[in-house]
Amino acid sequence: MFRIALAGLRRRAGAFVAVLAAVLVGAALLVLCGGLFETGIRLAAPPVRTAGAPVVVIGDADYTMLDEEGRPTTDLRPYPERHRITPDTVQRIARLDEVEAVVPIIGWAGSVTLDGRTHPVIGRNWSAVSLDPGAGAIDGSAPGDDSVAVSEELARNWGITVGRRIELVVEGVRRTVRVAGIVEGGHPTVFSSDDEAVAWTGGDGRVDAVGVVPVDAVGDAASAIERGIEGVSALTGDGRGAAEDSAVSRSRLPAIVTGAVFGGIVLVVLGTVVSATVALSTSQRRRELALLRAGGATTRQLRALVVGETSLVALFGALPGLALGIPLSEAVFATMQSGGLVASGIEMRIGVLPVAVALVVSVLVAAVASLTAARSVSRMRAIEALRDPTLDAAGTGVARWILGILFGLGATALGVLTAIMPPSLVSATGGPAVLAAVIAVALLAPALLRAGLALSKPLARGVAARLGTLAVVNARARIPHWATVTTSVALVVGLGAGNLVSQFTQATAAADAAAASLRADAVLSVPTGVEAAAVDRVRSLDGVTAASRLMISAGWIERPFDPSHRDAPWSLRGVDSAGADVVGIPVERGDLARLEGESVAVPSRTARELGVGIGDQLGLRMGDGAFVEARIVALLDDRPGYESLYLPADLVAAHTDARAARHLLVIGDAQHSALHAAVPNAVVTDRSGVRELFATGLGVQALIDYLLVAIAVAYAAIAVANTVAVSVLSRRREFALQRLTGSTASQLNRMLAAELTAVVSVGVVVGTVAASVAIVPTALAVTGTPFPSAPGWIYPGLLGLVALIVLPVAAAAIRWATRGRPVEVIAEG
Repeated sequence: MFRIALAGLRRRAGAFVAVLAAVLVGAALLVLCGGLFETGIRLAAPPVRTAGAPVVVIGDADYTMLDEEGRPTTDLRPYPERHRITPDTVQRIARLDEVEAVVPIIGWAGSVTLDGRTHPVIGRNWSAVSLDPGAGAIDGSAPGDDSVAVSEELARNWGITVGRRIELVVEGVRRTVRVAGIVEGGHPTVFSSDDEAVAWTGGDGRVDAVGVVPVDAVGDAASAIERGIEGVSALTGDGRGAAEDSAVSRSRLPAIVTGAVFGGIVLVVLGTVVSATVALSTSQRRRELALLRAGGATTRQLRALVVGETSLVALFGALPGLALGIPLSEAVFATMQSGGLVASGIEMRIGVLPVAVALVVSVLVAAVASLTAARSVSRMRAIEALRDPTLDAAGTGVARWILGILFGLGATALGVLTAIMPPSLVSATGGPAVLAAVIAVALLAPALLRAGLALSKPLARGVAARLGTLAVVNARARIPHWATVTTSVALVVGLGAGNLVSQFTQATAAADAAAASLRADAVLSVPTGVEAAAVDRVRSLDGVTAASRLMISAGWIERPFDPSHRDAPWSLRGVDSAGADVVGIPVERGDLARLEGESVAVPSRTARELGVGIGDQLGLRMGDGAFVEARIVALLDDRPGYESLYLPADLVAAHTDARAARHLLVIGDAQHSALHAAVPNAVVTDRSGVRELFATGLGVQALIDYLLVAIAVAYAAIAVANTVAVSVLSRRREFALQRLTGSTASQLNRMLAAELTAVVSVGVVVGTVAASVAIVPTALAVTGTPFPSAPGWIYPGLLGLVALIVLPVAAAAIRWATRGRPVEVIAEG
């Protein structure tokens, strides 16, 4: 059978192009998924400013959720901010026998004003200069009180020398400092003394990381630190970059989730397309296979022939797919980095394992799919050799009916569950709902197409009279073939509309809710941080009735036990009590003007669920891991599903990476020019700026949605091209007979166009129904109405993609099918 399979491949190479293309794309996508998974596990981020430390210790990147009794669980969530290390922990690390020396690392971000121009800077404490392998000797002296040292590159770019006085803004506080020294080499950095760095970053002595010089082996020191010190992680090798950018640790979950979820979808779609393609190829070879059966071939041998041919083609397609997967992975990963989904310092790592898995899995999926498609071989008889291969009477088998109904019921159940889910969790069920619906459509495609054609027959008769009726009759006679086109179109429309519209609806609703919760006539954005003095200047302007800094972070309620935010942390917003009027949520009890010190305003519904009220204490785990006991000073009538906790801006700022507000909200009719004069380095926008603050960028769900549309279009193009080409070209003899009986080429073209239109229309309808399983419940959950909020171009754009996929292939196939003289075509058989 192996020789027969090879011979069959040589004679019918064109029939297997679709399988080769499908596996090629699938292997490339599986390399991408495996690469993302491996990258998320490794988190390779080569260090820059800390490369001189063999071991770098940071606070645990993940928060351990607590149960109702306050005991740690196995449920971990990434900290939204950098988890800093306390002074006591630094001393405990230094006392370990495996540690020779420790270097505390304190980073800060600020800006330097020179000659009227503001430059953002990265700062470090002076001790950390020893960890920068490029830093050399210092010209001048080390920084002290009210003085700094700058790297050689910054001094050259700014044109400053030792002794020059510069204006430095750190954490919103402007101070004038003297340049005490210039450090040769190294990376662009401003260095302060260790004491100044502590004072500038909150004054509590916590550090961002600790550089460790081990006594002996690096691995022994790292292991001893993680064994002996709770709540820290010891980084070595390329993992040390996580100490310089806290976003590195938070990138693990997005990379792994994207790779895992998208990988599963690739396998489902790959199996569906290959199965349909092999089934079509098998039906076209019924005469050949029936003759082999008549010649003594067993059912097992025929199945082995089909599976062997498909496996060989899959292998030939997988190998170039692996090569294509490398640049594809790099491109997608670069998109994730530019969108802020993963940290820019992470390097994508694709080892041998993802490539090997992609090769084996893509070939194995194709082989299993061909086994399913080859089941009809067991029912073949020798008499099949006399039958027209373009007319396949096979219907929807019992197994497909059962699976299709189960997936349909599952999609319906997920849709209902989505409608009652909190807005923050609808993606967890909405995405699987539309995927289950599309799988149900694929399984029941022959039955759905048959029903759709039956319903469209009166319409076709009314639009195109006899030609339309003939087209519908021809399509119904070839339902097993055309079902692949219906499935492909439903794949594009269902996955595309279902995921994209749902995603836009969620994003729009979240941004609208966030914007409605805050009042502002102008928004000032300052990338380097809002100075405290600038807030006073803005409040003193004519026409300004209120102004407040806005801090945005996230955290958890630990005491009392809060079961409401196990999957995602609470949104924490910091505002000034003097400008609390910017909060647009009605206050049921209490007063936002009392937001001072360690205090909090909570949604009234949450307060009732937790059994707390005005004056009670709320135990909060802040975004950087610090625990804060905050007194409740106000209860808010916040919108369910979009609640936030409001705290003093200074309290939130002390527990964020930025440590200073980047935004200032202003109520009043002050001129933008006056606002800009009060804060010269600010970008001033109108009220729309509030919404932009909360407009979500590229998230995990958005990336998966875009990739889903891409894979749906790619596989639909492969399946449609193969199906249309094979189905139309196999009917050359039929068309020749029609031409001999008086039909013109134009009439045949119109008949085939009508036939394809009917088939594609059914696909569009069932795809739309599949999409609605996610769209309507998502809209109900996030807006309270069944109407989604999404750009109007999505649905027409998807229909345009369907047209681009179908029309060129159909036009080419029809042109080839009607070439040649009818008599010669009939003679060729």
